[in-house]
Amino acid sequence: MKLGFTRSNVDPKFYFNVVQGMPLILVLYVDDLFLIGSEPLMIECKRKLASKFEMKDLGLMHYFLGLEVWQRPGEIFLSQGKYIVKLHEKFGMTEMEDVICLVLTRGKWSPCFLYTLTTWTNSIMMSLNIRNT
Repeated sequence: MKLGFTRSNVDPKFYFNVVQGMPLILVLYVDDLFLIGSEPLMIECKRKLASKFEMKDLGLMHYFLGLEVWQRPGEIFLSQGKYIVKLHEKFGMTEMEDVICLVLTRGKWSPCFLYTLTTWTNSIMMSLNIRNT
């Protein structure tokens, strides 16, 4: 079956195709397949794949490799909230208070949270194998 995808030189699990000027990206991971692109292109690609392979469409992605994924029209939000909660528990920081600040994003002020303890930050950085220089 020929779908017109080109395999990435950087990552063998990443394929891309441009159909009528619109990108369609296919990512393979173990026995999962992810499509990224316009709705009509994804529907057509899924139809062609399903004609050759037994498949189950699980809909929009919600969780993948530790990332939580929320999607709205034109937006994708990624979070590692569950991972951060586990780190809080691991380092005994579940009672820690946050500092609320504002961040300018796309010309709009949005709240964000900063953690105040340097030792906590260093512990997490060590847990992630990131070293201060």
